Amino acid sequence: MFSVETTTSGGMHEIVRIHELAEDGVGEAAGQSESVLAEVRTAVRGHLDLLGHESGPAVTEVVVSDVGTRVLSSRTGRT
Repeated sequence: MFSVETTTSGGMHEIVRIHELAEDGVGEAAGQSESVLAEVRTAVRGHLDLLGHESGPAVTEVVVSDVGTRVLSSRTGRT
């Protein structure tokens, strides 16, 4: 599972940080393949677009599994 921090200005979502959430704690997702991280970024940006999020920070939790990439939750505004 991943926790993705973003900032949005003018409807453009910038990925600030991707954390990997694991049973043994939280760490940077640097060990993940670029294709997995691209799926995560795409899911987050698409979700924020669907929400109509135009500006400010957000934190979105995403899971990647054998059946696809899914957004679990998203908090916009002060995070």
